[in-house]
Amino acid sequence: MPDFPLPQQAVEDESKAIFQSNVQRSIQQGAKQEDMEAKRDELWKEAQVQAQARIKITMTLSKIAELEKVEVSNEDLAQAATREAMMMRTDPQKYVQELAKDQARINRLRQDVLHDKTLELVAGKAKEKIQEIKGEDKQ
Repeated sequence: MPDFPLPQQAVEDESKAIFQSNVQRSIQQGAKQEDMEAKRDELWKEAQVQAQARIKITMTLSKIAELEKVEVSNEDLAQAATREAMMMRTDPQKYVQELAKDQARINRLRQDVLHDKTLELVAGKAKEKIQEIKGEDKQ
């Protein structure tokens, strides 16, 4: 992936979230708190690498979405919220009502949907290009 400047605060925030998630998951899987403390520096470096990759992907997808004019409709959001509710085995209406109270969660969901739609667009264009190339090979 090409290098470009990343917003350091975003990388820091994402690193913290990844670090906490990784530590929590390890403890749930039976790791001891002392082991996590001993590996703290290693886990933090790993979280930073993952965070940088995620931020690059986020920025790249956001730019593609902007250039390709990909938009997220209210219907797209509603479908995504319903899917999330079903995965969590929660009543979709209650889930949507709770979601409506948290603008930050709505914004994250909107960004996730935007990135999903952008990935679908990119994949579709790649598939078309592959078919074009295969068609040229037959000639």
